[in-house]
Amino acid sequence: MRTRIVAVLLPALLAACGGGGGGGVQQPPTPSITGSVFAPTSGPGDTQVYFPIGAGDQWFYNATTNDPKASAPTGFNVVSVNGSHTVKNVSATVLTTASAIGTSTGTLDNYYYASPGGITYLGNNDATDGITPLIIPYPQLLFPVNTGQIASIVGTNLSLGNDAQGNPITGNLNYTIANADLESVTVPAGIFPNALKQVTSTSVSGTDSVTHQTVTLTGTDTIWLVPGIGTIKEVTVINSSPSVTTENDLRGYIVNGAGHGLGAPVTIASGTAISSIPGDFSSAPAIATDGTNFLVAIPQVAGAGAGQTLTWVGYVVGPSGIVLRSFNLTAALPAPMGGSAQMAALGYDGTNYLFVYVLPSVAPSLLAESVSPTGTVLAGPNTIPGAAGFGPALAFNGTNYLLVFVGSNAVTETDQAFAQALSPSTAQAIGSGPVPLVANSGTTGQYQSGIAVASDGANFLAVWDGCSGGGACGIYASRLDSTGSVLDSTAIAIVSAPGPPLGGGADAPAVAFDGQNYLVAYADYRPQGGTSNSNISATRISPAGTLLDGTATAAGIAITTTPGSNSGPVSVASMGGESWVTWSSGSVSAETQVSGALVSTAGQVLNPVPAGTPLFASPIAGGQVLTVTVGRAGAGLLAWLALPFSVPAATPTSSFGTMGIYPTP
Repeated sequence: MRTRIVAVLLPALLAACGGGGGGGVQQPPTPSITGSVFAPTSGPGDTQVYFPIGAGDQWFYNATTNDPKASAPTGFNVVSVNGSHTVKNVSATVLTTASAIGTSTGTLDNYYYASPGGITYLGNNDATDGITPLIIPYPQLLFPVNTGQIASIVGTNLSLGNDAQGNPITGNLNYTIANADLESVTVPAGIFPNALKQVTSTSVSGTDSVTHQTVTLTGTDTIWLVPGIGTIKEVTVINSSPSVTTENDLRGYIVNGAGHGLGAPVTIASGTAISSIPGDFSSAPAIATDGTNFLVAIPQVAGAGAGQTLTWVGYVVGPSGIVLRSFNLTAALPAPMGGSAQMAALGYDGTNYLFVYVLPSVAPSLLAESVSPTGTVLAGPNTIPGAAGFGPALAFNGTNYLLVFVGSNAVTETDQAFAQALSPSTAQAIGSGPVPLVANSGTTGQYQSGIAVASDGANFLAVWDGCSGGGACGIYASRLDSTGSVLDSTAIAIVSAPGPPLGGGADAPAVAFDGQNYLVAYADYRPQGGTSNSNISATRISPAGTLLDGTATAAGIAITTTPGSNSGPVSVASMGGESWVTWSSGSVSAETQVSGALVSTAGQVLNPVPAGTPLFASPIAGGQVLTVTVGRAGAGLLAWLALPFSVPAATPTSSFGTMGIYPTP
């Protein structure tokens, strides 16, 4: 990326040159290069920050190419500021590009030197690039930033390498950089009305020293730069036969410590064995944040058949999704059969983490342990008395944790939502035992599941879906205090389950506190009157328990407006002022996309797209995707499990990954 077009042209040129015997090799004329200079040493500097190069700055791009030699047609490129490197007696900033597409994937370092008069390009660490070392240094950007020519380099009689037959190639180069205009550009990261369009034009002609055949190739590299952000879009065109076009569109970035948009997906664990029986075990990761980094708990399964075991492993992940370290959270446990989508939960109390997980058995129990940020178990694991169930969720209010989970109603023998306060220091239960979230489960569905919880710093709000025997489901909520006592005598109806024969309703709720109110999002089947298609809807609930958007029969905040196969688990992550709502969409038997939308504290969808914003470059084929999110001020993290749905005879594999999510630009 960035100023690399001459290096991209060279292989195409050498391949296009002919070759053959006879004629004898002639001594090439003396090479000549003009226009290779540093940017001026004096000037106002980058006052508008068109080219940020601060420590920790990163940019995340959706990348596409039609190059038939590319490793993949789509993927992600990540550009990171990566220290300094001395080039031509100056200390240059290193920008490292990690590429997932192209003819050679991996990482590449480019070197830039900033002076008050501009940005100077000083080459790269690509050992196969034979042209760039001949023409550096040259200005990439001049200050102050204006339209017009930035650089013009002319090279004659350059030694360009050898063709396929080993014959030396000499050639000429014309290379110009110009700021063309200001124009509006739309990329996944947003709409930018005044982006600086900079065009690099290159012409390279090479002559075979044996056959004296001359081949000329041209290309353009166009980038768009925005103050305070940097490059938001790049289109490279090589006018070969056939023409090759590569494009990079900004999806997110971190500049000066502030992140916006979306990071790039990072696979942090793969090849994890699961049961060979379809649907036997599939658990989404658990996730929490310490205010800087994130802890992601991932189930990793070993062995096969009756001897299969499950170990929960914790991965400490930075805001961009890169793993910093990992450690085991549990010893090897019996692998569950018929596992739920959520088998563990994580919370953070300001000092340590609390990890709650299901101990698989005929009557599964819940265990809790306090874990330091370095992975040391400080207390527990303790069996939570009376907590036999699955689907745990955790929240911390500054004093105690509240654990919510799905257990069994001893009278009706149906699934019911329960809550239990836990001590952060001892990882033990507070009080006499779990309490149901609503006294009469029949009023909010006899079958309760899909449970989630958040805290406003004093009390808690627990949400769940409650389904009747006929299958119609609603979304309900109850507030609880620090001791786990239910504050609402009647559950708050967010979506009332429609009675038969209507069916439909809603399920898969999620909740987060955005600093002012609770935001509850869910899969909403009501607009279609059935369960084959759905939209994603949301509502805000005040700390006093008031429904602020919509009614129990009408959606409040329309996250999506195009019915589709949107499903749970829905997840919400608050980043202090804005919240990401994410969900799975598509057919799990064919392909699954993860989509999302940003919602303001006022309940406004900030990036309205009828079907939501796709978070991956392309859907994941042949499986289901389970996601969870968590947020902190200024950043969040999405973690997922990509699980094969159609299980072959051989033991299939799953993969786990993370992706940084940030506020709007």
